[in-house]
Formats: sequence, C-alpha cells, structure tokens
Amino acid sequence: MPPQDGDIWLETLYLSVDPAMRVWIGDNPGYVEPVAIGDVMRVGGIGRVVKSRYDGLQPGDLVQGRLGWKSHPTLSD
Repeated sequence: MPPQDGDIWLETLYLSVDPAMRVWIGDNPGYVEPVAIGDVMRVGGIGRVVKSRYDGLQPGDLVQGRLGWKSHPTLSD
C-alpha cells in the first residue's frame, strides 16, 4: 500500500537485536506488553526512505527509530 499523507516507506538497513527481545516473547515480559505470536517485534533500526509523504523527508534520506522487524516498514507521524 502506498504511503498516505504523513507516512514514510522505508527500506531497513540495520536492526538492533537485543537480549530484551527474548523476555518480551515470554510469559512475564517485564515493563512492556508482550510481543504476541504473529505481531511485529519491537526493534530500533536505521532505514532509507523509499517513498515519502512527510514534509522534510525525501527518498534516499536516512532515518533512525522504532522500525519494527520488517524489511520495508511504513511509519506514520
């Protein structure tokens, strides 16, 4: 689906794999909601903008944030 107003579509370049992820998929995830089977794993990463409908970001720009464990996430403002 193409990005809507305020969205950016990214190509993931780097994902942070952290020990906490193992806890998040368990019965006692600690301080956050558990990640259920079939949900996208929470993860920080770096991505390159493929398409943008967000003011100030153009294709080719690099961004950092919570991308989720996906090859091509869409982020909304």
